[in-house]
Amino acid sequence: MGALAGIASVVQTQITQSVAPNSLMGFELTVLAAVVLGGTSMTGGKGTLFGVILGVILLAVVKNGLTLLGVPSYWHTVVTGLIIVCSISMTAINEKKQAAQGA
Repeated sequence: MGALAGIASVVQTQITQSVAPNSLMGFELTVLAAVVLGGTSMTGGKGTLFGVILGVILLAVVKNGLTLLGVPSYWHTVVTGLIIVCSISMTAINEKKQAAQGA
């Protein structure tokens, strides 16, 4: 994961043509949502890089759609939070079903 963070920092530096230690402050919720949408369990488990990339794409499409609809940016955060809650809930329900079938 450290290598991916390094690659991301190089890409960010190339895009902005500057280095600022706080340039990505506030993206924590978006990163968490992408990881959870990618299939990583919050209670421990494994996710895949492909799943996280799909999560990032889904979030980008949702945020772009909200922007095109003229939704205020405050609601983008609310929608991201709702996506996290729904994704974690679905993961928990699936884990309970698998545990019940395995027991």
